[in-house]
Amino acid sequence: MREASGKLADPAWRRARAQKARKAQTTLDYYVDRVIKNAPALTAEQVERLRQLLPAAKGGAPDAAA
Repeated sequence: MREASGKLADPAWRRARAQKARKAQTTLDYYVDRVIKNAPALTAEQVERLRQLLPAAKGGAPDAAA
């Protein structure tokens, strides 16, 4: 096994880096991204229902189905 050198050899730096990574995993953005990533694809019926519920965006992205 190779020995760490530079920053990687510094236990305080490694600890701070790990704490920063743990803190990032407690943000709302992290949880939302994780939920979206693990969610199943929407059915055609669900897509249609969302189109009815959400107002059309003016100047937004073009419709993917069009």
